[in-house]
Amino acid sequence: MEAFFTEFPNVSIQPFDGIVAHLAARVRAESKLSLPDAAIVATAQHVRSDAIISNAMRWRNRFATPRLLLLDDYR
Repeated sequence: MEAFFTEFPNVSIQPFDGIVAHLAARVRAESKLSLPDAAIVATAQHVRSDAIISNAMRWRNRFATPRLLLLDDYR
């Protein structure tokens, strides 16, 4: 995991600070996602990610930004 996060291009580790916590609470309230899931979405929103790549089908249609790319859609 350490090599993935430190050596893979265009991947970075972002801090979970008060700003992201506030965004996560809003995402959770609006989307009904679990707090860990809302924290991921909020972090992606905060850093203005173009998309989230996931296999979490429960995320479909829960948030507008960033775009959600579900791995099962590409089989």
